Amino acid sequence: AETKLSAAAAERSYVVAALERILVDYDHGLDKAWQMLVFSTAADVCIEADRLKDDLKRAADSYQPMARTVKELLPRAQGISRRLAKAALRLEAFASFLRGQLAVNSGRSFPEVEDEEIYNSLFDSILMQYYKLVVTEHDELAYNVIPTLQDSIVQSFTPVNQTSEINLLFLNVGESAKLGFTTLWSILRFRTQALRIFVLGDAAGIEDWKANLRLLENSGKMEYLKALRFEYLDFTQHRNFQIFMREYPSDCDVNEIGEALLARFICHDLLPPDVHRVIAMDLADVLVLDDIKDLWAQFDTFEAHHVFAAAHITALSHVNGGLALYDLTRMKASNWTSIALKAARDGFERRHDCIHDQSLMNTIHLHRPRSDGLSPMKTLPCRWMLVPATDWQMFWNSPEMVLPEVRERRRYPGLVSASHFEVYCPDPLDLLSGWTFLLSTSDTKRRLRTMSLLKGNQPLTQCSRDGTAGFVHPRDVPRSRCCECGEKVSLVHIPGDMKQWAFVDILFRYHSPFTDWQEKELQTSLTRKLWQKETRFAEQSRAIQESAGKMAELYGGEICFKRDEKRCCTAHNSLRKEPKVLYKTLNMKPLPPPFRLEVDSTAVADGHLLIGAGPWNSAEIVFGANGGTFSAIRWLSEGSYTSLTAFDGSPQKDASPSKTWKVQVELEEDGRLGVRHGLAEWGFYVPDNF
Repeated sequence: AETKLSAAAAERSYVVAALERILVDYDHGLDKAWQMLVFSTAADVCIEADRLKDDLKRAADSYQPMARTVKELLPRAQGISRRLAKAALRLEAFASFLRGQLAVNSGRSFPEVEDEEIYNSLFDSILMQYYKLVVTEHDELAYNVIPTLQDSIVQSFTPVNQTSEINLLFLNVGESAKLGFTTLWSILRFRTQALRIFVLGDAAGIEDWKANLRLLENSGKMEYLKALRFEYLDFTQHRNFQIFMREYPSDCDVNEIGEALLARFICHDLLPPDVHRVIAMDLADVLVLDDIKDLWAQFDTFEAHHVFAAAHITALSHVNGGLALYDLTRMKASNWTSIALKAARDGFERRHDCIHDQSLMNTIHLHRPRSDGLSPMKTLPCRWMLVPATDWQMFWNSPEMVLPEVRERRRYPGLVSASHFEVYCPDPLDLLSGWTFLLSTSDTKRRLRTMSLLKGNQPLTQCSRDGTAGFVHPRDVPRSRCCECGEKVSLVHIPGDMKQWAFVDILFRYHSPFTDWQEKELQTSLTRKLWQKETRFAEQSRAIQESAGKMAELYGGEICFKRDEKRCCTAHNSLRKEPKVLYKTLNMKPLPPPFRLEVDSTAVADGHLLIGAGPWNSAEIVFGANGGTFSAIRWLSEGSYTSLTAFDGSPQKDASPSKTWKVQVELEEDGRLGVRHGLAEWGFYVPDNF
């Protein structure tokens, strides 16, 4: 690859394409090939970025008409920006691939792999320099070159239609208005219609909003922004809201911010009677990149049973409350306040999920009994809510699991420019890089390759269906219920602790009307802790771990991780034709008794569990010997067995046919080795001499 750096673009592209074909068609476990690919991808696009800057300089020096420059160079700049983002993604994925490979090969969990080990493997200083260069070049295009080219052909002032108004509902509690104005500013850049804005807050929040509005007016930044009026509502003093909270389930753990969000959910009881429709939107972590009039037009697509509209984010397996369209007339007609209270009670009974408006939305839409009829929620088109998740990657939202250099530079690969995001769909290599370190045999690699090719070449992603939280295949729903790969999005939302990534702060600082933006200021926003509190983080971690386990189970291989105080491993193994039992070793750390093992297996017979120091000194439990009819415990020492006890039964008998069976094995301090499965409990006291 290095010898091709000075070659023509077509030759460099050939090198990259050849490496891609090697990994996809030959062996996607070749770590050196991965290294060469990410290096070649980065080097190739950096050269193209340099040539673009040279051409921009020549156009400026020759006084070429701006319209001609934009026509020739803007599409090229956008294309190079996409490729730079792709190069950054591949470099980041390779570092994660190396962490996974080091963990699996040494029998450790991911967090136990030190960053220094990754630097000392194949992610050397040259790769790191290229990674930093790729990110620098991408920032230059995304925040400088492309916006400059676009602004040169766009009118600085967009005519506003003042014959009708769009109603917006914002929430401001305490001193958070400065951040919130970033969202409003993004709306004002593209809107073509008059706005009536309701600021819902407590006394401090309303005063803070007014104070920041005066700052902008005095700075001259709003003098040309006409057709904009504000109305203020203190929800804490509103009688209808006070009644609502008295009737709200007292067991729900609702804090101050949660109360404000619940007030937004019953806006039909709070807003003036002449308001029939309203768009409710989070502030500070939302950017609107298109004309809000197009979002308002979604009301005209409501069917008879729709009361509100929101986005179903399948990557996060929930409906997101950061944007909602409320039809207040239908809310009043359907006795919406009673529906909200019932959803709170149902959500609490299901999983104590009733802390804010998003909790109620999910209960109403995703956990709705069939007897309640059609859902009142219309799912918004994909372009009106992009949450920049790379959910095909393990630990995609865990900064502590990536290199520190990545932590400060990682960005969503669909970021083309500060005002241009696209839906990014992983290609087969993206999918392979996330999981191939788990696999060891040619058959399992072939199956993973097939899966990656099928999923990585689909034109649609993130499909949703009423009543289904997670993955939905594109063939099972209309095209309109999916995101189209490469689709330009109109709204970007960064929920909860996704704000911890450095690129988010840079992005929102760019859009802020204030110049005194502090570093990592976005992490002080109201909703920074709501989306993924400790319980939600635990649920997300469990979901990722289960996905990894299923991947290892389906395609073969081994994966270990920590869950609370437990250490969990998944491995693929099978009995050989020869009589000798060959064990799959899981390098669990030695533990003194008492300890407990929980084992899930699909072995229909002769499941062997060895506890100890391998064939030299260990206890072996055989589940389902003699065709699945009985079980036994024996001692293995220097290759020979000593029978200790047997049991007339097996966990395979307890389980349904072709189902996973489960056992619990406990070793007590007094030497009792106990086994539990189904209703059976048996075991043996391991003698002292063993």
